[in-house]
Amino acid sequence: MLEKPSKRHIDRIEDFIDPSLSLDVEPVVYTVDEFLEMARERRKIVVEAVKYGKLLAGDGDVLRKAREMLRSSG
Repeated sequence: MLEKPSKRHIDRIEDFIDPSLSLDVEPVVYTVDEFLEMARERRKIVVEAVKYGKLLAGDGDVLRKAREMLRSSG
């Protein structure tokens, strides 16, 4: 999770891909504001991220906030 966007959404992924990993990982990189906006909209990717996802970078508190938003809106 990024605080501020430095690139277009799709272009951010290249900074988080590690070709030396022994398994395929497809990172999805959002800013905190983007992620929380998607939580307000109840987007499926946020629902799944809260339920199954692993935060690889950033403040874990954003998942708690998203979880609360999903509970209060649904």
